[in-house]
Amino acid sequence: MKNNEYIMHEDAENSWLQVPLQDCLSLGLLEEISSNSYVNISGTLIFLDNITDAPTFISAAEKAGWTLDIRPVYQNYSHVRAMKQYDIAMVRAHVDRSQKN
Repeated sequence: MKNNEYIMHEDAENSWLQVPLQDCLSLGLLEEISSNSYVNISGTLIFLDNITDAPTFISAAEKAGWTLDIRPVYQNYSHVRAMKQYDIAMVRAHVDRSQKN
């Protein structure tokens, strides 16, 4: 069983679940994530859209026996909006580079 803490970034219009790329990779979800989600500049964190992608992650994590502790953090305008939208080709390139090192 894996116990993980996650942050749900919220603003007045939307929210995103901050998840390490490795967790999405471990659950086989990289292909399932939509462009409604975002990636940080280093490519190590994915911010899953609360409506389209976070439920998929939560369901897969619970099926895998993970315990999730999700803590909300509210901002009037979330910094997540300034990040790059999720793009599977960009994320795959990051994973490939990481595996070579």
